[in-house]
Amino acid sequence: MEHVVNNSPKNRRASAPPPPKPAQQTEPTPKEGHDLATAEEMPAHPIPSDWGTHRRRGETQVASMGKRRSKRKGAFYSKERDGNESPQVRGRSKEENNTVEKQTQSQSRSKAAFTRARHGLLHLVEEDLPSRNQIREEREKLDKQLDKVMGDLEGLSTVCKKRQDTANVRKLSQKIERIEEEFTHAQNRTQEYLDSIKDELSSMASNISQKVRQAQEEMVKVKKKAEQMEASILKEAIQSEKRKVEEYAKKVTELEAGSLQKRDQLINVKEEVKRIQVKIEKD
Repeated sequence: MEHVVNNSPKNRRASAPPPPKPAQQTEPTPKEGHDLATAEEMPAHPIPSDWGTHRRRGETQVASMGKRRSKRKGAFYSKERDGNESPQVRGRSKEENNTVEKQTQSQSRSKAAFTRARHGLLHLVEEDLPSRNQIREEREKLDKQLDKVMGDLEGLSTVCKKRQDTANVRKLSQKIERIEEEFTHAQNRTQEYLDSIKDELSSMASNISQKVRQAQEEMVKVKKKAEQMEASILKEAIQSEKRKVEEYAKKVTELEAGSLQKRDQLINVKEEVKRIQVKIEKD
C-alpha cells in the first residue's frame, strides 16, 4: 500500500520542531582589571534594554583611553562613537559629556584657588611675621577653598560612577587623597609655627606686664610728687596772700592812726582859733 503524506497546515504545525528557548539574559560581570571595590560602591540600577550598546561603547572608551584624549574633554571620555547607538543614547551621552566638561572646569578653578590659598598660608608663616588674626584669616580662606574643591571632585566622581568609568573614579580618589595631604601639611606647618612662637609670645607678654607694672609704680611716684609740689605751691601761695593781707592791714592801721592824729591836731587848732576869737571879742 502506498503511503500518502498529509500536508495539511494542521499536520505541518504538528510535525514542525519546537521553537528554541530564548537565551537567558545574565547580569554582566566586571571586566578583568576593574576596581571591584569601586564597582561595589556604585548604586544598583536596573539593566536597561540598550545595556549592550553602553557596554561596547564603554569598552571602546577604556581601550582608547590614554591615546585619544585632549587636555580637558578627553580626560574623562573618548571621542569615538558607536554607530549602532540610538539617537536617545547619543543625546544622553552628549549631555553627560557636557556635564563632565563643566564639572571638570569648575574643579580646575577650585583646585587652583585652593593651591593659591595654601601657598599664601605657607608663605605667611615661613617668610613674614604674622599676627594670630592674619593666620586665622588665611586658615579660614584655605578651609573655604578646600570645601569647594572637594565638592567639585565628589560631584565629578559621582558622574564617573554613573558612567561606570572606574579608571577615572580611581584617579579622582587619588587626587582627593593628595589634596587632603596638602591641606594636612599646611595645617601642621601652621601649628608648628604657632607652637614655636608660643613661648616667645608668653615671654613677651610677661615682659610687657612687668613693664606695665613698673610704669604704673612710676606714675604713682610722679603723681605723689606732683601732689606734694602742688601742696607746697598752694601753701606758699596762701602764705604769700596772708603776708599781703597782713601788710595791707598794717598800712590801714597806720593810716587810721595818722588820720586820728591829724584829726586831734585839727581839733586842737579849732579850739585854739576859737579861744583866740573869744579873747579878741573881750578886748
